[in-house]
Amino acid sequence: MSLPELMRAQVRAAREPPYRIFGPRTQILPDVYVRPMLRDLTAESEMEDRDAEKAKAENRAGKRPDNRAEAPSEERQSSGRRRPLAELLDGERHRIVVAGAGGGKSTMTLHVTASLAQRWLDGDLTTRPALLPLRVTARGLAAHLSTDRQAALAAALTTELGSHLRDRIAPGLLAAAPPGTRWLLLVDGLDEITAPDTRARLIEVLAGFTDTPPATGPTESEGDRRLRLLVTTRPLDGAAWTRVLRFTDTDRYTLEPFDRDALNGFAHAWFGEDGRFLAEEFLRRLAEPRLAELAQVPLLATIAAVMVEQNPDRTLPPNRFALYEEFIAQLLARGGVEGPQHRQPSPAAVAELRGRRVELLERLAVAHLNGITELNSFLWNCASPPDDYEIPLGAWHELLTATLSDTGLVVEGSGGLRFLHQSFAEHLAARVQARELPERYRAGERRWKKAVHAATPQSNCQESAAGVALLVLEHHTHRHPDNGLIPALQRSRSADQRLLAGLLLSSGVAAAPEWTAAFLTDLGAWCEGSQRWGSRSSDAADRRMHVGLAVLPTTPHRDQVITWLRATVISAPTDVRELAARQLGAMGAEFEYEAAEALERLAARGFMEHSLWDSLVELGPEGKRRAVRLAEQAWVSNHRPSAPRCAGCRDRGRRRNARHLADHRRCSRPGG
Repeated sequence: MSLPELMRAQVRAAREPPYRIFGPRTQILPDVYVRPMLRDLTAESEMEDRDAEKAKAENRAGKRPDNRAEAPSEERQSSGRRRPLAELLDGERHRIVVAGAGGGKSTMTLHVTASLAQRWLDGDLTTRPALLPLRVTARGLAAHLSTDRQAALAAALTTELGSHLRDRIAPGLLAAAPPGTRWLLLVDGLDEITAPDTRARLIEVLAGFTDTPPATGPTESEGDRRLRLLVTTRPLDGAAWTRVLRFTDTDRYTLEPFDRDALNGFAHAWFGEDGRFLAEEFLRRLAEPRLAELAQVPLLATIAAVMVEQNPDRTLPPNRFALYEEFIAQLLARGGVEGPQHRQPSPAAVAELRGRRVELLERLAVAHLNGITELNSFLWNCASPPDDYEIPLGAWHELLTATLSDTGLVVEGSGGLRFLHQSFAEHLAARVQARELPERYRAGERRWKKAVHAATPQSNCQESAAGVALLVLEHHTHRHPDNGLIPALQRSRSADQRLLAGLLLSSGVAAAPEWTAAFLTDLGAWCEGSQRWGSRSSDAADRRMHVGLAVLPTTPHRDQVITWLRATVISAPTDVRELAARQLGAMGAEFEYEAAEALERLAARGFMEHSLWDSLVELGPEGKRRAVRLAEQAWVSNHRPSAPRCAGCRDRGRRRNARHLADHRRCSRPGG
């Protein structure tokens, strides 16, 4: 096995359709991929750490916190900026890319792998050192941690590339990158390792990569010293996330959800030149505010595109829960994409297994989320062949595996069975756990108490709620709208449980108007509480405020939400007004002009955070025009000789506004 052969194998693997179940046409990745924007959170994270240390020091010294507002520093102004995908690969530092479920992490790593490998194969060495990609899944790498690092990488690559390789990859091939090149190790899906011990071990191995000093020149002979790391994950909770954030020389990015331009590009790439009418119909349907989540999450947008393509006249499901339920039902009804490729030993055996597909898939999903990696063995133990079928054990196992693979929800690779996407496993597992809860909510009941505690957003959580635990409550509330859960949570003394009620409301469940009114009242209180700087309670209120505002476009009783947002953009504190104006624009195209005016009023009052320009650009052509105009005005004001600012502040303002102007002139171009 040579290095060119390895790169070609990775190109072939990365260009396969990432999800074969999606649509009757075979889509290859380069044809439909939309390059995402990322937001650099490194500086923001470091500043938060410094602020926390400063607060602790002042507390130990007996000083009262200084709650006065201060002008944002140059560092704070530049933090959280949107950056193109190309910038992710610049520099010497390692990268952690964070995104939620279906946010495009795996697809991004496949695209980066194919692009870099093909560039090297074509002899393009314009970037020195050239990056040579090695892409593995976190689960694949974790399965080989008993060996040394090079052997583990070689084994994981061999397993995952499978039929794309002619021979096994020798560990010696990865010992040192060729002169003028450097390995880029892409580890996808750290969050998908659910066993705490295994994940902790893998994090330590990855930390070892980041602790190795970077290469100092093309004469370095030690392979690890040439390695850069790119890890994708959902946010992790607790000690695991803390350890990841402490990786040496590592920057943290988050993948931005689909904006209007990205969704437009995806739609026209997916439906193609002959499907322009369908693309426009798809975009028109997803413009509804209740479908905001479907329009922003790449995986959900892809599923919605398949549904529009297969049945253009049918209304799209109104929320994530209904979308997954309908899509999975369609897959099971049609019995697979390409039909069974196996020998059918007995019609009765086939009928038996087809009748048990849902049960077996659900059991596999629960096992997968419980950290079981050998899904084939687990499946074979779940379903033994009946004695009266007289089927050889090997043939039964083949039939069993093929029957589930034919649904498209699980696939069989060289490493055995795996779910096509983590989100499908989570949906099926949540369905099982929701059935185990009593039909009516009772606060003191043990199972309900455990479920609510697991789903309640806590102050130390990195996500708005604890993943599958929230899905469990969503499933139950969708199936039992009168379970009494949401009003009980809204009566709770715990602010986090009241936030949980808001998250359930935004999932599209049937809701009474007073439930939305109660959530908006709580949200208003959190907006006010977030302004009491320097206290732990303000940090918690700020977190609840951001989570609550983010889900408003999908919260029921739209008129109440719009009225609340309009009042907030007028009377709330400045930074809250910006967030509220952004969400007002997300309520529909008819509110974009009103939202853009509110943001421009903030700029006129001196609020010139970079996020304001980002908020304007997201409001369509009108917002982009205003963003460029504001940036030009800011540029002029900072170049006036009479500007009442010191030279240092003026220079920093010039640099900052030059960035704003460049960013948003670029964004104002068609498709930009």
